[in-house]
Amino acid sequence: MNLQMNDIKRYIIRRYSFDELESILNQKLNNQSRNLKHYADKSLDKFMNIVVYSITDEILEQLTDGWVEDSPIPEKGLYEFIEELFGERIIKKYDELRSMNLQETIRRILKEETEISSKLRRRYPLIDNFVHFWVPIRVKECSQYNSDEDFLRRIIEDVTEAMYYTVDKYIDDSSEEWEKMYIAIENRITIEFGESIKNAYHINCGD
Repeated sequence: MNLQMNDIKRYIIRRYSFDELESILNQKLNNQSRNLKHYADKSLDKFMNIVVYSITDEILEQLTDGWVEDSPIPEKGLYEFIEELFGERIIKKYDELRSMNLQETIRRILKEETEISSKLRRRYPLIDNFVHFWVPIRVKECSQYNSDEDFLRRIIEDVTEAMYYTVDKYIDDSSEEWEKMYIAIENRITIEFGESIKNAYHINCGD
């Protein structure tokens, strides 16, 4: 530590107790905590820079009654002192916030998936009705299918399209929500009706 840093340290310690400095730190950390939740990609360096600079500015404002340009200590030196004094605390807070942000993201995804599952379960009777509607129609077009898998795929496409235009037309068909809904509809048809749809193909269209 050079002489200038020692001078800055003595100057600050004569004017602030550690508790007072810590109080400023906690205030700035709380302010940035709210921001970090909205910016998941904020790096540690950026977080450190914002917090330390905000503490530095606060202290300079207090020392000079707002006339920062008349500060008896250099801003850069004060910044380095604050970073040395509270750097580990700031890093620890950053790690905590990143962990919280990850947990919130996981909770949000699970909530969205639960909502989609609930929404889809309410649609099961309609999906089933569309299956029963389309199978008798499509078995009359045997020449268009090469296998029972082709036939099943066509029924899935028919039902999915019918579902979209009947009840889900307000969902963007390029959205992640619709992609999840599409996969769920496909699974419902394949699991519940896959064998019976293939049997209908074999009975009406042959092997």
